Amino acid sequence: MTRRARKHRVEEKPQAQRKHPDRWEDDLNPDRLQGQNTGRSSAEDSNARWAAQIKEVTELLPNFRNDELREIPIVPRGSRLKQGAVCLDLRKPASGSFQATGEMTAGPENLYVPKAEVAYEYWNRLIETLCPDRTDTEVKSGEPRAEERESPKAEPSEENMDKTLADSFPASDPPSWTTGREK
Repeated sequence: MTRRARKHRVEEKPQAQRKHPDRWEDDLNPDRLQGQNTGRSSAEDSNARWAAQIKEVTELLPNFRNDELREIPIVPRGSRLKQGAVCLDLRKPASGSFQATGEMTAGPENLYVPKAEVAYEYWNRLIETLCPDRTDTEVKSGEPRAEERESPKAEPSEENMDKTLADSFPASDPPSWTTGREK
């Protein structure tokens, strides 16, 4: 019985397909791939690192077993973070999780953990361990954070609300209850 090598078919992503003839492509679509995430994700990257491989992280997270740390990816240095991805920097955990912008890249001083690539149990334990005072780092459906609930500024004054409402009313548009004509 002979073994046949399996050929992996690499399918082209829709963003990479050319939709116009070559002679008009640059004119009709000059920024064809701008803003597209067409590359591999950071966990699939050939330079991928895992929390278990970094001594600093293993010392920082003593309540995680080694096999659990092998399932927590660290974004490789120089890799661009995905737009809108929620990440945690293990070197600056006190700041809590943050939402990445498209121009952010992982530098040598960062140890970013992307939430989307970590099992939710591990992510919750990371937040509990590294950010104990910030367990509610993400606001849930309009619920104020603990700092906002305890803040004296939590309740805006009636006067400030009236002023904000008056300032936000568009001066160029007539109110909806008028016909727009004067008699």
